[in-house]
Amino acid sequence: MTVHKTSSELLRKKREEAGLTQSELGERAGMTQQRVHRFESGETRFRVEDILQFSEALKCEPNDLIPGARTLSDRERALLTIFSQLPPEEQDKFLRVGNALAEPPPEDNGGSTGQTPHRKVS
Repeated sequence: MTVHKTSSELLRKKREEAGLTQSELGERAGMTQQRVHRFESGETRFRVEDILQFSEALKCEPNDLIPGARTLSDRERALLTIFSQLPPEEQDKFLRVGNALAEPPPEDNGGSTGQTPHRKVS
C-alpha cells in the first residue's frame, strides 16, 4: 500500500469521526467536494499544504494524517517551544545539557558518592 493511499484512508477516517460529509470538509478546507473525494480515493497525492489545510479543517494534528507519524507529547512540545525561543548560542548550550543528562552514569567502582545517578529522560 502506498503512502498516499494510507493518508487517504486516514483522511476519510478523521472526516467520518468529525461527522462531516466530503462537501462540509471541502468548505472548511477551501476546496470542492470533488477534490476531497479525489484525495480520499487516492486519485490525488497529498502535498504538505494539503495536509495542513485538512488538519486545520478537521482540528487535528497534521501527523494524524501522515501514516507512521507520531504526535508529540505535551512535554515534548514544551521543550520544543522553549528551545525555539532561545538564540542559537543558547540552543547549543541547551543541547549540551540535554546530551549530558541523557548519558549513562559512570560505573560505580565500589564507592558510593551518595548522589543519585542521572538517567535518560523519556
